[in-house]
Amino acid sequence: MSSAVSNDAAEALAAACAGGHIDKVEALIAQGVDVNACDAIFGTPLVAAARAGHAAVATALLRRPELLPDRRSQRDTALTACVANGHLECAKALVASGRCDVNLPQEATACASGHKTTADDPLTIAAKRGDRELVKLLVARGARVNGGGEGTCDIPLTAATTAGHVDVVMDLLNAGADVNGVARWAGRTALVAAAESEDPRTRTLVDVFLRRGADANHVSSGIVGRRLGYGAVHAAAARMDAEMVRALVKAGADPNRRAKNTDSKEVKSRRANAAKQLWGVNTAPDRLDNTPLHLAVALYINEAAKRRVKERDAREAEEKSGGDPSDAKKGGEKEKEKPSHPPPSKGGDDGVPGPGEKLALDVVKTLLECGADHNAFVVDSTPMHMASLGGACDVVDLLMSKGADVAAAAPGCTTPLEAATRYAADLVVDARDSAAHDGEPEEYDSDDADLPDLISGEESGAKKVERLASMLAAEKHSEKVKLKMDLTVDDGTPPGARSVSEEGVWLAMEALRDAAGPLRAARHLASKWKATVTTAALVGACRAGDEETTATLLDAASNLIDERAKKEGEVVAAADRSPRTMDELVKGVARHTTPLHAAAEARSIRWSPYDRVRVVNAVP
Repeated sequence: MSSAVSNDAAEALAAACAGGHIDKVEALIAQGVDVNACDAIFGTPLVAAARAGHAAVATALLRRPELLPDRRSQRDTALTACVANGHLECAKALVASGRCDVNLPQEATACASGHKTTADDPLTIAAKRGDRELVKLLVARGARVNGGGEGTCDIPLTAATTAGHVDVVMDLLNAGADVNGVARWAGRTALVAAAESEDPRTRTLVDVFLRRGADANHVSSGIVGRRLGYGAVHAAAARMDAEMVRALVKAGADPNRRAKNTDSKEVKSRRANAAKQLWGVNTAPDRLDNTPLHLAVALYINEAAKRRVKERDAREAEEKSGGDPSDAKKGGEKEKEKPSHPPPSKGGDDGVPGPGEKLALDVVKTLLECGADHNAFVVDSTPMHMASLGGACDVVDLLMSKGADVAAAAPGCTTPLEAATRYAADLVVDARDSAAHDGEPEEYDSDDADLPDLISGEESGAKKVERLASMLAAEKHSEKVKLKMDLTVDDGTPPGARSVSEEGVWLAMEALRDAAGPLRAARHLASKWKATVTTAALVGACRAGDEETTATLLDAASNLIDERAKKEGEVVAAADRSPRTMDELVKGVARHTTPLHAAAEARSIRWSPYDRVRVVNAVP
């Protein structure tokens, strides 16, 4: 038989198998057509028949002794192809023959870039589909209840959990599935998968797994999953489920368990080096990654940021429409033009916290009640630093009520107040410099090596949401920092055309470019919580050009100095960084400048900080 004829015959046989034409299949086999030949379109005859669910055709093929029953075609074995399409009767025929390996997974092929495509075994596929009958069939026929081995993406239990198939999960557990089983690629347990999933049906599974002895402190170590490097308590915090957080901690989860860093090697190395310089070789590994509390604070900031942008857009739409609500609605539906370098606003956040903020704040509160360390550092940032950078005054109040240190600072680094004014100043300066260069990205040469490094990596929008805590808390150690605030996928696509996850990221990043948040937090820290006003904090406020914040800081510093002057024989701690006089405050040097020079350069403060020193209570 010539090659062309052979190929045509193979295609004819595979097509007949796919179509379920048993008479034609038997006729072609009788003519000597190779039953193992692989057609480019349909695959091998057995896989083609199994994929289409033709049990009679599959049985006829399996009677041929020359058939290779487990030969993969287009990644699938006959059984994985059959199960993936839910063909119970055909699956019965395949396993009844005794010739098909019920544990053989799909082929883990490599893509063009060399990365392997993960593979699942038949039972995992059936569990993922939620097909109880197929699951029972495969288990009864000897399928390993904990999965098909090293090549698999997930194990049956985690696959069923992720999809919310509670009945299948219970069937697997009753069949002896290991509640702490971990697949090679996903690296997560069923408990982590249940906490990660946003399917409401998985909430009950968390309690089921905990009752059956699930490890509440397991942290995902794989390369596949919704939230890489998370444990169950991290995932519960990320889904803003305070009740789940409390249940996990009650079952033994550590509220201070660090997530596993899943950044690129370059970012990991930079973070590790920064931590070593600050804390030393022995302590640094314990201060590299986010705690659940850091993640919860970041989520609050994210939710508040999205709400503020939507409120601002609604106001702008109403103003453009002349106050007509119907026109405002139409205006809000129009395509928004995304500014490359939006100017920082000076207004406060007068909006009512939205549902997302309330849920996130409840998680923060729950974690604190469960023993989360409010002074834990991620490189050089505590949750208080993060809340200050994000302008989250509600979170600041909650942290302070639980005993957080308003003056916490890593060795040689900033306090929350200093970090807030510095961040605000960098946003203002970057926006101003960029506007001066016709919107072209400008490299800002910082005087310090620990400014927020918010450079976007080559990641999807959804991934960036999961790393918001890392972006705000730890990426601060680059000699030259490009403050490129456009952290979304900048492909010119208007927000309305993005996916839901990308739209959420765009809204959050749009608001985080606004200096009003950290300036608001700075005023709050100084006025309500008596945070020490240092020269560095004042320089930041002056560089940002914000009169209100500058005045608030000067008033707070003046009040503290006056209070100390009234106390005779006061003993000052060696670590006290507060100025002894107002002259010392405004004439000091931070970031290679003084508050006086910073105010002059900002050009938007209509009076000198030194004038304020002479007449502290005067209204400018």
